[in-house]
Amino acid sequence: MANTANLLRYARLPGLGWRRGTLVQAKNGRIKPNALLYGGVEHAVEPDNGVFQIRQYENGKNAYTNCGTDVEQTLARLAQLQAKASLLTAQRKLGMANDIGNTYGKFLERDTKTPLIRLGFPIFDRHHHHRYPVWGYQGGLNVLVTILDKIFDHIDQNTNAIAKTDYSFDIIR
Repeated sequence: MANTANLLRYARLPGLGWRRGTLVQAKNGRIKPNALLYGGVEHAVEPDNGVFQIRQYENGKNAYTNCGTDVEQTLARLAQLQAKASLLTAQRKLGMANDIGNTYGKFLERDTKTPLIRLGFPIFDRHHHHRYPVWGYQGGLNVLVTILDKIFDHIDQNTNAIAKTDYSFDIIR
């Protein structure tokens, strides 16, 4: 996932052809949908001549996402991407080892390569996990066992080098 995302306008400029430029903000802070800044010069753009794009940096390369001609939808999409990028950055900085969530956390697990502890509802990607209670006495024990199992799996994966790190590679916990 990208760490930064920028909003651009990709449009045909008279005499220059198709160009990417930054958006122009009015004095009231709103974006001018029919203008773009290219080469330090503000150019007027026809409303249907061009699209808004979101530029992300992924693995050291630019990735562009076309978002259509509606500026409000594009700004909403940019806000979603920036929120997700800031969450991922915060998780990496804090060194969070696990995420707790339902089946929909699977995508965040894939993007961040952070183990997901599946708790709550809905859990559709594991057989019969939707039947485990998470409330009350038995639910509290289930939550504790699920979290500890994930922690012990992580410890076992990181301590399996024989005669080097296997001092925590235990059979009984």
